[in-house]
Amino acid sequence: MDCSPNTCFTQPPSTTPTSMSTLLTSLPVPACGAVISLCMAAHHKLLISVITLSVVVGILLTMSLVLLFFWCLRLRHGREGPIPVEGGSVDTTESILERPKRSDRLGTGSNVIKVEEVAVLPSPLESGPPSSSKPQLDVRDAIQESHVLPLSRVSSATSVHAFSEDDQSQCPCAQTDMVGQCSEHQSSPAPSIGALSIDDFDQGQDDEFHPEVRALVESGKFTKDAVRNMKPVAPKPGTVIPDYNPILDEVRPKKMDDYIRDYRIFFVIDDSASMVSHWNETRDALSEIADYALNYHTDTIDIRFFNSGYSRRGVRGMKEVMGAFRSVSPSNGTPTGPVLKEVLDQQLDRLNSAQLNGTYSSERPLDIIVLTDGVPNQGPPPATVIEEAAKRFKAGGHHQNLVGIQFVQIGDDENAGPTLLSLIDCANNNHMVDTLSYSQYKEQGGGKLTPQILKRIILGALHPNLRSYWNQFRHKVNERTSLVIY
Repeated sequence: MDCSPNTCFTQPPSTTPTSMSTLLTSLPVPACGAVISLCMAAHHKLLISVITLSVVVGILLTMSLVLLFFWCLRLRHGREGPIPVEGGSVDTTESILERPKRSDRLGTGSNVIKVEEVAVLPSPLESGPPSSSKPQLDVRDAIQESHVLPLSRVSSATSVHAFSEDDQSQCPCAQTDMVGQCSEHQSSPAPSIGALSIDDFDQGQDDEFHPEVRALVESGKFTKDAVRNMKPVAPKPGTVIPDYNPILDEVRPKKMDDYIRDYRIFFVIDDSASMVSHWNETRDALSEIADYALNYHTDTIDIRFFNSGYSRRGVRGMKEVMGAFRSVSPSNGTPTGPVLKEVLDQQLDRLNSAQLNGTYSSERPLDIIVLTDGVPNQGPPPATVIEEAAKRFKAGGHHQNLVGIQFVQIGDDENAGPTLLSLIDCANNNHMVDTLSYSQYKEQGGGKLTPQILKRIILGALHPNLRSYWNQFRHKVNERTSLVIY
């Protein structure tokens, strides 16, 4: 049969071996197109399968990460207790009185109770037989009596540790190589908060025992918020230089612009090697505070670092803070005591010079804020330095409210918080020192010291002569403040 190219699409088979490419090129157009279509269809199905598998794997990984996050969150809450929120409510999914015993660094005999404020614990400062029943704080009462700042300055969950006799050796304040010598304590039981009387408090330089303190202590409603809103009582005549700035006897500012105008602030920054991971965090927190000085044209902010010796007076604005932090690289140890001594000596010299020059009445109060992430490990301990400075300020006749010190813990070093808190336990220091451990802001700041938290820390400080009442109170109630994370 005659077959023309127009009516027949097949060719006789070749007897010569050919390659696949030759075979494909030798096929007529319709046959070649069919092969290509099959290949493309297979490729398309394979691509869809790969994409589908990738999406499924991604979803599974995401779900795994979410589950892991909630699991970690549950474990952390199991350790730290209920988390209070801004409105004052508390997660009560687990009773705060049913926490497991803590068997880590605080000792196996310590029962941990999670509350927002101070619980009633045996105190070493009172003698007498132990109470027949242990007073307890209701969660609701604890929140109402809380001394937290507006927007929750302090920790979302505080820990109160009831130490056994075996645990006393682990008290951070006993580590005198870190914090210096503190007053001796006995392990005698103490009365309840309501049983504390004004006779338990030293009035210091005040002309009389503060009447508001008297009323609040006797009513059992003595809180840090209440102390913050008090107007200080003037010092006894003859105990201080009379020509002091009258702002020392006024309520502390509640707004940052008023604070920058009327107060001086000296940031002492830890630049030890361990601060590398917190360097940007610290810089950013300071930058916004410095912007206030820039906006209000004041030179009231000074900064200096632990190791580098770099210091800058009259810092204004973020640009100058950034420049200071670029000039310093974290390294070496943590010489908190020696650096603090330099700053306190400079302030004392300044006050003495102002008295001689006739400018004493215009001297603004100084807040020294120490930002550190670790335990002091070089030079004299801070407790000794502060105690000696307090004696010199008193001997010079200077008003207590001229100088205050706040230690702010950066990061979550488990040893740093109790060590800094133990500075309050030294009786000669307790009017001058306040401390904030990492647990006080970790929830609100997402584990970081944010500019907003630093601002609340500054505005939440107490006058030293009022701080003396508060520190004495929490010291007597809690045996040692280093045992309580405020």
